[in-house]
Amino acid sequence: MHLSTDALAAVCEDIAINGSWAHAAKVTEISESCLYSWLSKSRRAKQTNDTASPFHFRFRDVDAFFVDHVKRAKAECVQATVFLVMEQNRCGIVEEVRDPSTGYRLPKLSAEFLGVSDQEMVDQLLDPVRDRWEWRTDPTTGERIEPVWEQKVTQIPASLRAKILAGLAPQVFGEKAQIDHNVRGAVVHIIEPAKYIPRAQREQQQIVDAEFKELPAPQERPDIVALRARAAELMAQEGRVTAPSHPVKVFGRPDFDKPSKEDGADKDRGDRAPVGARQAMSPSPSQPQQQEIAPQPARPSYQRKPAYPDPHRYQFNDSRRGMSSEDDRKRSMGHTTRPRSPTR
Repeated sequence: MHLSTDALAAVCEDIAINGSWAHAAKVTEISESCLYSWLSKSRRAKQTNDTASPFHFRFRDVDAFFVDHVKRAKAECVQATVFLVMEQNRCGIVEEVRDPSTGYRLPKLSAEFLGVSDQEMVDQLLDPVRDRWEWRTDPTTGERIEPVWEQKVTQIPASLRAKILAGLAPQVFGEKAQIDHNVRGAVVHIIEPAKYIPRAQREQQQIVDAEFKELPAPQERPDIVALRARAAELMAQEGRVTAPSHPVKVFGRPDFDKPSKEDGADKDRGDRAPVGARQAMSPSPSQPQQQEIAPQPARPSYQRKPAYPDPHRYQFNDSRRGMSSEDDRKRSMGHTTRPRSPTR
């Protein structure tokens, strides 16, 4: 076949269906090397944009070069193959039934003569072999063309079905593998002396030790400004009382903790009465009267309580092993005594 638009279109059509250059060459009766030569010439014509070239033609309502039409045909073949596999995955594969011994195709038997013997068919002037088959007939003349061949539906292998599902939904049916990488290494620190720079070169360089930048003054907080204004207003008031005229309760100090001499409570002030006179003055109704606690006489050393309680004093009598009150007194004073042996 010579170079023509019909030959190029036939090649593209066969590639879109079968996707093989060898099959296209066999169908169009063109050598496969000639097809590759046409493809190379089409590629050169596309580089120069030579629309007058015979390799620029219209195929499937698109005007393009032969190489572009081949790309579109291959893409259509791949897409058709994907949908064919999806259909086979759902509906199975239809195959012709063949004889295991000879490999010939088996004709499909007609349901009309099921259970009819050969003699009965001979009596009806029928062929007991050929008339049992289903035939494809000519719709106009009714003559037999060829027998209808027996077919069966087989399912695709499970491994191929798993691959199809993994390709369609890789996140659900895809294979998952966990790969662990162990990297071992060491960090080597190399300490070298500083690089020597000549003095002439150092003088030419401009070394900046530090840069200072003046920052703007921080903005004052409005609450602090209000507190300062209030403090200035209180300080400017006339007749401001700067010394207390009555006992002041200090925050955190108990009521029974009275001021001592270290606090300066015994010092006399000009605007207050002396200490003895203040004690003689009657308290005001708003101030509770404090009662003086009489000093307690000092106890003898043997009657003083120890700093820590004796744990043996709070045990049961059977664990004391016959100790008397004299032993308790000596233990409280720091003496050690050997416990008495129980009397029998």
